[in-house]
Amino acid sequence: KPEHKSILSFCGSHSGRDFDKIKETGLTTLFHHTGTPYYQEAKTVIICKKHFATTMKETEFLSQEVVERCYPKKDFHKMYIGGIVDVLVNN
Repeated sequence: KPEHKSILSFCGSHSGRDFDKIKETGLTTLFHHTGTPYYQEAKTVIICKKHFATTMKETEFLSQEVVERCYPKKDFHKMYIGGIVDVLVNN
């Protein structure tokens, strides 16, 4: 939603390791019947079940330029593959 643009910007540019994003943004946490948390302010929520997880490794990148630009601290993301369980739409 347009009124939540600043929240999206904050969450996209700050690490959850360094900030409590919920506290910093005032998001309202709700829980799907599966126990999965999501935010009331979201327009669309995709609830997934994890099928696979791995931590990205520098040796697996096809371009060293991507590593240098996106991971200068070598703090690689964990990547997940999941299946969609439910989609919630907040009009």
